[in-house]
Amino acid sequence: MFASICTFIGTIFKHPLAVDSAMNPVTYSTFGADANVKLLFGNIGTVISGPIQLFLLGAGLYLALRVYRQLGMLGRLPPFDIALLGGAFLYAGVVIACVAALVRNNLSMVTVERALTWPGDYISGVLLLEAIFLRRSTAEMGWGYVSKVWGAFVAGIFLASFCNLLNLLTACGIFGWIQTSFVWYLWYPVSAAFALAPAYQWEAMRTAQARMAKEVDELELSTS
Repeated sequence: MFASICTFIGTIFKHPLAVDSAMNPVTYSTFGADANVKLLFGNIGTVISGPIQLFLLGAGLYLALRVYRQLGMLGRLPPFDIALLGGAFLYAGVVIACVAALVRNNLSMVTVERALTWPGDYISGVLLLEAIFLRRSTAEMGWGYVSKVWGAFVAGIFLASFCNLLNLLTACGIFGWIQTSFVWYLWYPVSAAFALAPAYQWEAMRTAQARMAKEVDELELSTS
């Protein structure tokens, strides 16, 4: 829930409040003409909907992993999942190398706003690890609502990591913006996947409650 709130707040800061538009309420304020203010709002939104949101999501997934471990239901990763995680952490290593090169070549480009966004790529790898473990832990249950919860998280985190990778390659000049412009539209299924996960969780809870109520009714009928 808190991660979703961060996504919403970050989106408000990054888009409505950070753009030069007549629909931006900041434009009509006393400091609306200052481009640095809008840039600051954009940076704040990036941090809130980036590392902070990912950290909260990771904390929630970690708590779920602890529960599965205590129940002895923690699954094992097949080779494909290990390769997928290896690619995610390889990407994180590439980001670290790029950041190190940036700091070494031009220290003046390192700002607080940029530094706060760097952990997002590393956290994405950890999130993917957690989500895959949870998905494999529920694989024996079939493709029910609980499995769909973690499957949605895996899909969303993987797509987000893929988008970040292409953005990095584009920023490094390996690809052009025209070749990777389709990435802009991939963020919609990413958001949809993150929205589906709690929806599946809600349906799983409702289904469990309905089954419990039915069993209680049957028990009362049998004892009456």
